[in-house]
Amino acid sequence: MASPVVLLTKKRGLSYCSVYGCTNATNTRPDIAYFKHPNNAERRKKWLELIGRMELINKPASNYCVCEEHFHVRDIIFGKRRTLSATALPALNLPKNLEPASEVEKDPPVTIKTEVKKEIDDDIEPEEILPDVTRKRRAASPLPGCSKFANLELEAPQQANKVIVIVPEVFQKMCYKFLTKDLADLAKADPSLKKLLREKNRQKRNRMFCLNLYLTSPDSYHMLKDCLGLPSPKTLNVGPITTHINNDMMEILKNKVKSMTNQEKECSVLNKIISLKSGLLYSLSEDKIIGFQEIDGTRTTEPAVRAQVIMVHGIFTDWKQPVGYALMSKGENYIRLNEWIDGILEKLIEIGLKVRTFVSNTGNEFIEAAANRSVTIEKPYFFTGKRKIYYIFEAPHLILMARNHFQLYDFAYDDRVAKYEHIKLFYNKDKNKEFKSAPKLTKLHVSPTNLAKMNLKYATELFSNSVATGISNYITLGFIESRGKDTAEFIRLMNNLFDCFNSSDPNGNDNENKNTFCGNKSQIDFLNEMLVYFRKVQLLRPKDGHNFTRNAKFIEGFQTTIKSVLLLFEDLKSEGYTYLPTKRLNLKALDLFIDRIRMKTGMITEPTSWELVTGFRKNFFANILKPLKRKVNSKELLDFIAETKKIEQIIANTATTSKSDEDINIKRSDISESDISLNCLFEVSHYLLMKCAEAHNCERFQFHCKAHILNPYFHKAADQYKLYHEYINANPGTLKVIPSDAFVQFVKNMDVTFVACFIKLHLSNNLAASISAKLKELHFNQPCSCFPKDHLINLFVRFRIYNVLKSDNQQFRFSKDDSK
Repeated sequence: MASPVVLLTKKRGLSYCSVYGCTNATNTRPDIAYFKHPNNAERRKKWLELIGRMELINKPASNYCVCEEHFHVRDIIFGKRRTLSATALPALNLPKNLEPASEVEKDPPVTIKTEVKKEIDDDIEPEEILPDVTRKRRAASPLPGCSKFANLELEAPQQANKVIVIVPEVFQKMCYKFLTKDLADLAKADPSLKKLLREKNRQKRNRMFCLNLYLTSPDSYHMLKDCLGLPSPKTLNVGPITTHINNDMMEILKNKVKSMTNQEKECSVLNKIISLKSGLLYSLSEDKIIGFQEIDGTRTTEPAVRAQVIMVHGIFTDWKQPVGYALMSKGENYIRLNEWIDGILEKLIEIGLKVRTFVSNTGNEFIEAAANRSVTIEKPYFFTGKRKIYYIFEAPHLILMARNHFQLYDFAYDDRVAKYEHIKLFYNKDKNKEFKSAPKLTKLHVSPTNLAKMNLKYATELFSNSVATGISNYITLGFIESRGKDTAEFIRLMNNLFDCFNSSDPNGNDNENKNTFCGNKSQIDFLNEMLVYFRKVQLLRPKDGHNFTRNAKFIEGFQTTIKSVLLLFEDLKSEGYTYLPTKRLNLKALDLFIDRIRMKTGMITEPTSWELVTGFRKNFFANILKPLKRKVNSKELLDFIAETKKIEQIIANTATTSKSDEDINIKRSDISESDISLNCLFEVSHYLLMKCAEAHNCERFQFHCKAHILNPYFHKAADQYKLYHEYINANPGTLKVIPSDAFVQFVKNMDVTFVACFIKLHLSNNLAASISAKLKELHFNQPCSCFPKDHLINLFVRFRIYNVLKSDNQQFRFSKDDSK
C-alpha cells in the first residue's frame, strides 16, 4: 500500500520534515514531496528508529512527515501525486550517516536550572559552578544531501539532563562580571522589588516606592513595568492627602521636581478661598472625622464653611500641581493661615522649585497676608529664606472689581471724568441698529445680574475697543456729549491693561499689548502710565461727588501687580529670560481645578468638606502622574536604576504589620443601611447580634441566638418589647434573634463608654481605634469561646459614629446658622 503524500501546494499551515537535523519545510522547499508517517505501528517504529525520533512514538502519525530527500528513487511512485511503495523506509541523509562522533562535541547538552540554596560558601567562584556556560561547542556538520540543516548539536533524548544549582549570590556575581554596573544593580533589585510587591500588608509603602520610581523617569517606568512586575501608574494613589504636608507628600513632590529643567522649575503659587457646605463625614482610611476646621493638621470644634486651596503653576511651561488645602470656620484665622502658607512656601523652595510669585485675589485674608509680609506698592515682594517672591493680585479679579465700581462711581483723573452713563446711552442707541458698533454688548453687560457680575466675559467685553470706538463714533454723530471721550479713553486703557496681563502669544500681533511681555519700551511706558493713572484716579459718587476712593481695593491691587510685573521681568532678564507670559500669573488654572470638584456633585454649587478633600486627593495624583513633555534621555534611566537601590532599605525599615481580621466582615452597607428608627437599646442590641450571627456560624452561638423557651424574655410582659416585635414583624427577611440580658447590658456599657470617649476624642486622628481600645477593656460573658468580640466592638463603634454624624448633618441642613 502506498503512503500518502503531503503536497507542497497545501494551503493550510506548513509541513516540516521530522528527520532529526533536517530543516526542509513546505515554505523553504516547495519543490519536493513530504510523506506522512505510516499508520502501521511496526512500520512506523522502524521509521522512527531510522530518523532518530523515538520520542514521537505516541504522537499522532498524521501530524509528522518525512521529505523525499531521505528515500531512494526506486521507493517513490511518480504519478499525478507522488507516493511511496508499501515497503519504503527512510535510507538517505539520516543522523547515523553523520561524520564520526569524535569530531563532534561528546558532552551531553546541559540544562541550567536555577534554584535557591540556603547554605553556600561566599568564596565559591562562578567558573566552578558554571563550567559549561561560556564554553563554545563545535557545531555539527550539515547532513549530506540535505539542502539546509540547523547548526545544532545532536541531542541524546534518552539521557538525563545535568542540573546545576545557581544561588542568588552567584547570580549577582555573574551579573556584575558580564553586565554593566547599572544593569547589574537593576538585576540585583529585581527579586527584592518583586518580594516587596507581593506583601499585601505593605501596600501603602509599596505604592509609595513605585510612585517615586515613576516620577524619577515615567518613560523608564513604562519600559520596565512588565519586566519588573510594576503596577500601573493609575493605581499609584498612595494614601490620604491632609492639610499638613507630610514627609510622603514632600518625597512625591521632590521626585517630580528632580526631573524638571531649570525653566520648568520657574513657577507661581496660586491661592484662593471658596465656600463650603457644612457637613461631617467619617473617613475610614484616615480614621477621623472630616468637616471640622483644620489648618496644617490642627483641628478645632467649629464646622468648616470655607476652604483655602493652594496650587503651583509653571510660568514658562504649562504644568500645574495642587499642593495644599485648609478647612476654615467663619472666624478670622489670619495668623494661623499665614504660618501655614509660609510653611508651604518654605517646603516648595526646599525641594527645588523657583517660586517667583504669590498670586491671589483681594479677599480680606489675602490683604492681611500682604500686610503681614510688609508688601507695599513700592516694595511689592517679600522673602522666604533667600528667595524673593513677588505679590500679585490677579488681573481678572481686579477687572471685575473695576467694572463693579465703575457702575456706581465716576472715575475722575485730572480734568477728565469717565461716566457709566455714557455706556448706557451708547447701548440704548446701538442695540436697535441693524449693524451694531458693539455686536457683543447685551443687557447683561450693561445691567448685569449678581451671577453675571462674577463672569469675567461680561467685564472684558464691556471694557473693549469696540465699545470705546462706538462711543467715539456716537460723539462725532452728536448722539453723546463731547465729555464722553473721557469714558472712551478710560475703556481703552482698561482694555489694553487686561491684554497686557493676559498675554501669551510669542508671535507678532498688531496689538503690542497682546504679545508676550518682552519689556519693550511701549509695554513698559504703558504700565508706567497706568501706575500714574491709578495713583491719581478718584472715585466720586455721581449725585453728590462724595469721594469713595479709599474703599476701592482694586486701585492699590493694580498698582502692586503692575510694579511686581516690572520688577519680576527685570530679575528674569538678568538670568537670561527674554519674555514673561503674564497669562500664567492669574488664578485660571486654580479656578478650573475647583470647578471640576464642584461639577462632581452634578451641579456647580458649593461642595462639602468631604467632596473637596476627595476631589483634591484625586486631582493631586492625576496631576502628579502627568509626565512633562520632553525627549527621553539616558540620565533619566540611570536615575531610575539608582532609585531601585533603595528597595533593600525600604524592606528593612518598613515594619511588618499583619492585617487584622476584625473588619473583614464590616461593610459600609452594614452601617449605612441599618433601618433603626429610634435609638432604642434593644433594637441596637438586636441589630448587632444579628450581624454577629451572619458573620459567625458556631453551632453553640447559633443555638444561643435562637428564640427558645429558656430565654428569659419570654417570661416578661410582651408590651415591654413592643417596639422590638414591631421591628421584627416589619422585617421578616432578617435573621430573627433575641439578645440576652447580658448582651443588652454589654451594649449599654459600650454606649456609655463611647459617649465619654467621643466627647474627648472626636478631633483625634485615630478616633475609632482609640474608642475600640477602651471598649475592649469592658467585661463580657461571651456566648462561646470563639465569639467575635472584636468584630462586635468595631461594628458598634462605626455604627455609633455614623449615627452621630448623621444627626449632626441633619441639624446643619435645617439650621440657618451653620456655626450652630
